[in-house]
Amino acid sequence: MSYDDGASWRTQDLKAANGTWQAQLHAPARADYVSVRVTAKQLNGGGVTQTVNRAFGLK
Repeated sequence: MSYDDGASWRTQDLKAANGTWQAQLHAPARADYVSVRVTAKQLNGGGVTQTVNRAFGLK
């Protein structure tokens, strides 16, 4: 997760629940948007990384 348009990144713990994954965000008070970066790796060395800048806004 990034709260500064990708200038810095924080790891995020995920929890499996009913076939989905959930995360509890701890955004700083000054944050307006959340950017998300997800990496999936395979045992054979393959994988993919996806980044979504400003994935959603915060109120």
